[in-house]
Formats: sequence, C-alpha cells, structure tokens
Amino acid sequence: MKCFEFITLSFISLNLLSFSVENLDDYLEVAKVNEYQKLYSNCPTSEERFECRSNDQLELVLKLLKNGRAYKKFAPIYPESEIRRDRNGYVILTLRVDKDGIPINSKLKEAKCGQGDINIQKNWKMNCNMFVAAAKQAIADWRFDQVFVNDVPIERIFDHKFTFILEGSTSSELKSQIVDLPNVKINKINYLLQRNDFEGLVEFSKNSTDDSPVYYFYLAQAEEYLGQISSAMNNYQKFINKTNIEYFHFNITARQKLVIYYYENEQYEKVIDLLQSKFGNPIKNYLRSSNNKAPANSFYALMLLASSYLLENENLRALNEFYYIVDNIDQHKIDDDFKNIILENSKNYLDYIFKNISS
Repeated sequence: MKCFEFITLSFISLNLLSFSVENLDDYLEVAKVNEYQKLYSNCPTSEERFECRSNDQLELVLKLLKNGRAYKKFAPIYPESEIRRDRNGYVILTLRVDKDGIPINSKLKEAKCGQGDINIQKNWKMNCNMFVAAAKQAIADWRFDQVFVNDVPIERIFDHKFTFILEGSTSSELKSQIVDLPNVKINKINYLLQRNDFEGLVEFSKNSTDDSPVYYFYLAQAEEYLGQISSAMNNYQKFINKTNIEYFHFNITARQKLVIYYYENEQYEKVIDLLQSKFGNPIKNYLRSSNNKAPANSFYALMLLASSYLLENENLRALNEFYYIVDNIDQHKIDDDFKNIILENSKNYLDYIFKNISS
C-alpha cells in the first residue's frame, strides 16, 4: 500500500510547526511563473481566460504565497427585498482584475437563493438577481494587491464567493437538518437508536429509502454498528449522491467515514472527489461554521485528503491542505494529544513534499 505512516508522537511545541519550509517561497515563485505561462499559453486572450479553468493552479500558488489579497473590501448591502422575503443566498463571480489590482469586469458564475438553512438549501432557486446585483456593486469598489511575475504586474481572473445569511436562519443543531421527515418517523428512529436495535433500524430504513434519502444515512449507520462495513459505506455514498449538500451535518459525518474507508482501500481519487466540489471543501465549510468545536475527525479527514493529493502527485494542493491544518487546528477545541499527532504528521508531510519537489 502506498501510504505514509500515521505516527503517534510526544508533545511538540506549536511554535515549531508555524515555520515555513526553508526556500519554499523560492519554489512557489518558480511555480507561479510556470503556472502563469501555462495559463497564457492555453488561454491567450482575456475573453478566453474567463472560460479557462487552467488558472486554478496559479491562484493556488498565489494563495500559498499570500499574493494578490484584497486590501480594500466592502461587504455587499443585503437587498431589502430579500430581507422581506426572508431569503438567504450565495453568489459566485468570476472576476477580471487588472495589473493595478482593480476589478474591471465581473461575470456571474453561479447563484442560488431561498428560505431556510444555507447548509441545506432545500428548494432553493437560481433566480437571484438582487443578490447578484449587490455582489457586483460591492466588488467594483474592492482593491487587490498587485501580483508580479518576473517583476512585471499581471492581470488576473479568478472566482470569488459572496454569502448572504440572515441572522438566526442557519442552525448547527442536528434536529434542524431533518427537514422532510414526519415527527412519527423521527420518533421511531430515535426509539430504535436508544434501544440499540440496529437490526430493527436496518429493516425500518430499507423500507423507507423511497420516502427520503436520509434513510440511507440511518441504514448505513445501523449496518456499520452491525459490522456490515462494505454495505454501510455503499449506503453512505448513496446518501451523499442523492443529497449533495443537504442534511449538512449528516453529510459531513458520512464524508468523514468514507474518506477513511477509501483511503484505507487505496482509493485516493475517491477521497479527493468527496472533499473537492463546486461548493468548496464541505469539511472546511463545516469548520468555519462550527464555533471552534469541530471534532478531531474533521482534521484527520483533511490530513488524509492532503496525503491523497500527495499520492496522486498534486503537490501544490497537498501543500495547501497541510498548511491549512497547521494554521487552523489550534483554533478548535481538540484533545491535545490528538492535535499534536495531526500537527506532527503534517509537518513530516511538508518536509517530505519539500525534499521531493525541490530535488
């Protein structure tokens, strides 16, 4: 199995883990030039670059270098009409930013809006003109640091996401995530779980999957307790396929379990597919909304994702994930021993990446 050992080590000072690998910036500067040249070779005109996705790697390098950040930015004004309609939403714009860091064009990539939890997006629509107008009006006044390639300022094209959320409209409570089950069904599930009647839960869930995809989650959960691992993982995957990002917290749990299962079975591309979507990394989205109370499994899953990138020879993406872990794990209330295991392994991976990419 092509894998890196997950080692349990003694406590290591967090200060030791905040360093940048020596000469890593030099490597990233070279990568920036290479990715810029590839982008302009594949998409020579600005119009083509609006549609060209080969700039993802360039933007990833800039992120790692902390280049091109917005130094002047404003939150969009929440449209009054959407407040009256009690609607949340998000807007993703593709921006064209000139050599001076000034946005000169923005193109709608995606927008979605509706009532209720933004982590569920049940019955949300794509007709979100007021949100789009607010996002475009705000971004026009933003200013970004210049980005230089070989000491020459360059134009950039990249995506930016605006999120509109009314206070109190999004909940982290599990019960708020079950949006389409009648109370009698919820009570039945809770009754079977409290009695540890997993055979009963399997039978009940199997007979109900046509009513709601959430039953695939409970079917998988029951099968996992019964040791039917292969079938359980298959049903967790069915749940994700049918719900996308609905049932957000159930979805995160399912993805964490599948990441570990796929990684152990050397299915690294499936690990990446689970945590790389147009909605962003679901686990990172969860960490941002978890009020610093994320379970350790979330960071373990991110470490397996980073390792999967490395095993698939995507070094820049691996670097990005490992640095995310090192930079963010201390903000969450996680057992110190487990935290230090994750941090030490991430440090070792970073050392490994640097020695190999710079050799």
